[in-house]
Amino acid sequence: MMPPLQNEFTSPGGKLHDAVKACMDDTNMLHNTVKTVSAARERGALIVHAPIQFSETYSEINGTFGILAK
Repeated sequence: MMPPLQNEFTSPGGKLHDAVKACMDDTNMLHNTVKTVSAARERGALIVHAPIQFSETYSEINGTFGILAK
């Protein structure tokens, strides 16, 4: 299971991109995600895409946990 990749996080100009860019770069996240999903597909794994949703204000993301922790 992998977290969904949202444009707000992964794309330059996304509302939360600057908050996670350094972590994505340090871990080579996007490249590693493509490699992992490709390898899983080659082995016949079922890949299911499911969205994650936030409120319009993103108030539930307060920067005190996970990659947003300060």
